[in-house]
Amino acid sequence: MTRRLLFVAAMVWGQPVVLAAQSAVSQPAALRFQANRQGRVDGQSRTPASPIHSTAFVVDSTDRWFARDKARHFGTSAAIQLMGYGILRIAGMSRVRSGLAASLVTASAGVGKELWDRQGHGDASARDLVWDGLGLLAGSGLAKIGDPP
Repeated sequence: MTRRLLFVAAMVWGQPVVLAAQSAVSQPAALRFQANRQGRVDGQSRTPASPIHSTAFVVDSTDRWFARDKARHFGTSAAIQLMGYGILRIAGMSRVRSGLAASLVTASAGVGKELWDRQGHGDASARDLVWDGLGLLAGSGLAKIGDPP
């Protein structure tokens, strides 16, 4: 059994943030596959301890890095980040707290969407999560530029 560990590291308002997802597969790491909606991978049943430790976020060969879907993930995450930050700043929160709270909401929306997809409502993808993270970072950068000290 091969184990793959995906780390996404980022700086959010000067604080390091590391997200990790682990997947266990019985095929060689070079093979690409996708879990089907019945919760089986190549005919083998799986019972994950948690959604993050499942095969839900393994890349399949049809999931491209640059596609309309990825642009939507990026844009939506950036918009959520900017709106959350702006609303919290208007409400009187500090820059740091607004940035962290908006980042939490944005990350929750991205992960929640992928978990929703994993339940059979779409195609869960690690690449979608990467684009969600890039949108979060872009939104944070734009918020910082638009809110000078």
